[in-house]
Amino acid sequence: MKKLGKTILLLLLLVAVGGGGFILGHNMETAPVQDASEPTDADERIMKNLDLYRKTIKSDYLFSYKPEDLETGIYKGLFSGLKDPYSEYYTPEEYQRLMEDTSGKFAGVGLVITAGEDNLITVVSPIANTPAARAGIKAGDKIIEVDGVTYTGQDLQEATDKMRGDPQTPVELTVQRVIQGKTQTSHARIIREMIKVDTVISKMLPDDIGYLQLTSFDEETATDFEKAWKELEKQGAKRFVLDLRNNPGGLLDTCEDIADLLLGKATIVTT
Repeated sequence: MKKLGKTILLLLLLVAVGGGGFILGHNMETAPVQDASEPTDADERIMKNLDLYRKTIKSDYLFSYKPEDLETGIYKGLFSGLKDPYSEYYTPEEYQRLMEDTSGKFAGVGLVITAGEDNLITVVSPIANTPAARAGIKAGDKIIEVDGVTYTGQDLQEATDKMRGDPQTPVELTVQRVIQGKTQTSHARIIREMIKVDTVISKMLPDDIGYLQLTSFDEETATDFEKAWKELEKQGAKRFVLDLRNNPGGLLDTCEDIADLLLGKATIVTT
């Protein structure tokens, strides 16, 4: 199975217990080894409280709800308690969407977004030659509404799903941008397209310098990178600039393949 990064590169894929979902993350510190099969006092207290709260919701909660949503909320809340943006529980559906993101092809507007520190949906970068880029959306913009519905950083996946859809269908985004210290709001009506992500952008610069920008690390990036590198060498490039600005991450094995091309075969990642 391929290892993925959410917004950084060096992450390990772990299977989360109990719900069929997945988490991404790693821990560089050595923790004391503990027999996970032996329940602790804290384990018993947590299970007792969970049962109590579940029964209270079942008997006293005013509105209808789905029991499976409560279960998913338990798992997500557990990892949220780590206060680590790179450790997160994924449902099977969310994990499948993550796989689609790293395939390099999807139907939508062409934005890479994340939850900002201000809890607003923040544009990491528009993908070149996509509807969002042509509409003038830029890195750092805040997506406040999608089709008139307000979303925040905690609704990132819902907003992403809303922006995706069938090709040739419209979606309206409400965008905030800070210009000379003032927040300005605009609306952009965008027609969705099939997005083929070209993750490698290359060109020759003066003084025999080859320029290579990597916008993300998906399944095709290493192959495209090697082709672009060799083409620049044919054009006379003797030195290279590797531009990783606004790159949100991607597949770890793709990063390893690119590192092998630059550094030679060696140990690239150690945990």
